[in-house]
Amino acid sequence: MGAAFAIGGGNAKSGGAQACVTTCTDVQVTDAIMRAAYGLWGRKAITILQQDTSRSERTVRYWRAASRAPSAGDLATILRGEDGLSFLSAIMADARPAWWKLFQQQVAAIDARRLQRAAERRLQEALDARSDITDAIARADALLVGDPHFYRPHADAVRSMAGVSDRPVAPASKRGRR
Repeated sequence: MGAAFAIGGGNAKSGGAQACVTTCTDVQVTDAIMRAAYGLWGRKAITILQQDTSRSERTVRYWRAASRAPSAGDLATILRGEDGLSFLSAIMADARPAWWKLFQQQVAAIDARRLQRAAERRLQEALDARSDITDAIARADALLVGDPHFYRPHADAVRSMAGVSDRPVAPASKRGRR
């Protein structure tokens, strides 16, 4: 089943317009591509697609209107781009062949490994920061040995930044404050 669009051809004597039929599959794929593009880039979708595919703005607007479908070369260019996986996912929408399910699982595993490495980096940075703070506290304590009245404010400042207190806190009284 297709959608017919009239395209002007020739002149008045040659019979006028001729029909150009676009299949429903083409319309669905084009719509999926444009939805993905607008989801990724918003109002800049037409401009970015125009730049990526080297097509005119008018051609990309025809894609947006689903009156024309991108060529196989344009589709290949879009899929080979940095956001190609988003476009492939949009095109595959409801299709569930075995290879696609396996591919999605592999992509999910790669994403999980990437997130794990990022979390490990952040954890290592936190451990390094804690080590740096501990070293700074130790240096501040060493300075207190020389002249405790002079270096006490510095040591207190380092401890307060680290959230560590060296002074005992009196327990709360049973009767409350007077």
